[in-house]
Amino acid sequence: MNQHIQVIDGFDYIEEKSALKIQSIAGGALINCYVMGINCVDSEKVYQALQFDIEEKITELIENEDFNSQGEIEISVSQL
Repeated sequence: MNQHIQVIDGFDYIEEKSALKIQSIAGGALINCYVMGINCVDSEKVYQALQFDIEEKITELIENEDFNSQGEIEISVSQL
């Protein structure tokens, strides 16, 4: 994709998906990224421990244009 990608610090926990929602900006577009398979109780601990790995994976998937059908990025916690 050859563009600047910015991963925004912080996350929201999305109960319906059991996922962290992290937003990124690429080419001026806001992209929702989900790290799936995390329970609410552990969400802050997981985010702090894996923040840089999450950001690297999000950047890699955006560069590879590996979006789901809604134009979002989905990562399983086991991929990190």
